[in-house]
Amino acid sequence: MHTEAWLNEATDALKEGDANTALTLCRDILQQHPMHPQALQLGGTAHVLQGDHLSAVFWLKLAVALNETSIARMNLGTSYKALGLLDRAEQQTLRALEINPGNANIWINLGAILEESEQYAGALRAYRTALQLSDDGRAHSGIVSILTATGKLKWASQYGLNVLARIPDQPILQFNTGQALLGTNQPAHALAHLEWRKSLGSEYWNASHTPPPDLPLWDGSLQSGLRLLIIEEQGMGDMIQYARHAAKLKQAGLKLTWMARQPLLPLLKDSDIFERVRHDQPGNWYEYDAWVHAGSLEYHSPQDVGFRHYLHANQSKLDTWYSILQAHKSLGRPLIGLNWSGNPQHRNDHERSVPTTALLEAIRDYPQYTFIALQQPGVACLPDNVHVVAQHIHDFSDTAALLSLLDGFLTVDSAPAHLAGALGIPAVVLLGRKPDTRWGTSEANSRLYPTLKLVRRGRFETWQPALRRAFDTIVPHPHQPEALHFQKGSSTMQPDFTVIVTTHHRSTLLQRALQSILAQTFQHFEIILVSDEGSAATHHVAGQYLREQDKFLRMPGIPGPAASRNLGMQLAQGRFVLFLDDDDTWHPDFLAHLIQRPELTQHAIFYVNCHVIQECRSEPSIPVKSVQIADHVGIQAERIEYDNFIPSNCIVLPAEAAAWARFDPQLRCLEDWDFLIQLHRKRPFVHLPIFGPYVHIDEEEVGRNSGNALARAVDWMSIYARWPVQAAHLREIRLKQLESFGFSLPPEAL
Repeated sequence: MHTEAWLNEATDALKEGDANTALTLCRDILQQHPMHPQALQLGGTAHVLQGDHLSAVFWLKLAVALNETSIARMNLGTSYKALGLLDRAEQQTLRALEINPGNANIWINLGAILEESEQYAGALRAYRTALQLSDDGRAHSGIVSILTATGKLKWASQYGLNVLARIPDQPILQFNTGQALLGTNQPAHALAHLEWRKSLGSEYWNASHTPPPDLPLWDGSLQSGLRLLIIEEQGMGDMIQYARHAAKLKQAGLKLTWMARQPLLPLLKDSDIFERVRHDQPGNWYEYDAWVHAGSLEYHSPQDVGFRHYLHANQSKLDTWYSILQAHKSLGRPLIGLNWSGNPQHRNDHERSVPTTALLEAIRDYPQYTFIALQQPGVACLPDNVHVVAQHIHDFSDTAALLSLLDGFLTVDSAPAHLAGALGIPAVVLLGRKPDTRWGTSEANSRLYPTLKLVRRGRFETWQPALRRAFDTIVPHPHQPEALHFQKGSSTMQPDFTVIVTTHHRSTLLQRALQSILAQTFQHFEIILVSDEGSAATHHVAGQYLREQDKFLRMPGIPGPAASRNLGMQLAQGRFVLFLDDDDTWHPDFLAHLIQRPELTQHAIFYVNCHVIQECRSEPSIPVKSVQIADHVGIQAERIEYDNFIPSNCIVLPAEAAAWARFDPQLRCLEDWDFLIQLHRKRPFVHLPIFGPYVHIDEEEVGRNSGNALARAVDWMSIYARWPVQAAHLREIRLKQLESFGFSLPPEAL
């Protein structure tokens, strides 16, 4: 056969997508003509189709050296893009355009390269230039993709729909339009477009098994008893998500068989969704009535009527993992799981997986947690509070049990994120700059899973600030109390008191406060220290003074004592809860006197007397300037309704009340008074005639506050408005209080 005929056959084979035949023909030519430029170009193109881009670069560079063509340069750019060498890919494609500026395919390739390197303006120009040359669906799809990547989902979906009305037979445009619709408020509209995924290559779609011959494709029938074979596709996380729709079909009466890959097999077998879960082969066609790919379940399944978690952990695995985690429970620190990377073969993995070095650097700022790594970090030296358990994880049933026993979980967008959501476990999902549209564009809460919080890496951010926001979003959840509470020695007795200490950048004063607690002559108590900042000084003091039975937590979100105290109350184990600000102290016998009071029960709110110490904190020795006694004997508790006279450090709160009472984090000030009125409206107040708390006040702060009576009146007025009173004498007293600040109101105003 002549060389020209072989070249024509190779060209025809490439047009039909038969890369193997084309490559064989090109090799035959090169045996006779070792440096034949056209054979090298066609062979390089065949390697591109096969995904062997290193070989493609070798062949195409030789072809270009012998006879430069725009096609060889364009395909060389395609291979460089696939290898992640975007600068080289752009150079080769621009050179191809110099040779042939009228080729729409080259402009489309340039748009894809610029889009990959986030040069979105240039990519849009390239796609629009291509459209001036040819109404190509790939260029339209590129525009949809850019609009989606930049968060303009409504524009992207509308643009795609408008084009598809003219040229519907465009698989990649259909799919990308579906992706854009998926992130809008009406994701159900996306499903028909996403069905086109099966017309795309393996980069976009793959299935685990082939259905039995002659078995019909499911038409969406919900006939009770229908035997449906479900075949897995896409990634593991996708399958966990799609199992939700299988659960709805089970409720509709269908009998389901799921063809699962090995890592999901035990988890799905433990669920009550499926009649059978198989791994090897589907079996015979007569065992089923129809088949469907898992990703198409949502297209036909009944509409959601409210989310409920649909997977659960295996009890035997829970017991095993409880034993494993016991070795990592120390210092009362919450156990926080870490999953920082997904499947490295995923086409967007570079955007969703966090580099290990960035993760470890961020972890050093959070010594209050013990981190449980679900993966091998691949580094020799780990921080002391990081423990790797990857060697114990064999499949997703292990992961489910582990997540069920942790106090918090931080994960990237990969299968464990979906698993946490399916289990109904709170977790924080850290999303990359171009997240999957199923997570929306700006939401902080997932529409797929109510227990997931979303933290997004900004378009121009490094991983570090995003990681800090993610760690700050973690709030340890006490659904496994044994994972949070540690009693010194072998005793498991409930402590009599929980002391909640809140702090904010005052490590020296905090040290004084903790010393006064630890100096108590009655020692049956636990300390919960909550900081709304992460300074090294605060962590140092906590590590120096806290004991095994104590807890140290960092409170993310709104700074201030309200949210910190609320978290402390959620985790409190004591029969009674007390509050101590980081600048206040206690007399050494305070708890000893308190525990002896016979009035102390769970049926009232108690308050004690205190000393008010004015001191000068601008001097290193913090000298005392004055001491006053605040004796509450003879003062009716009703006074709480019009006067903020009981410091929060004087309150003794029974555990029963701590379970429902909460401070309001949204208040700018007086959140402690608001809290007391809330308690007073529901429980009787009882005065205990003992002293113990020392309320320390900086004399400079007293001076700043004394001259702002109007602001004080406004603050008090806000509390009065939140808690209106019906009694005429109380309204009259409230008016007099405001008048004492120089703020007069008519009686009807209250």
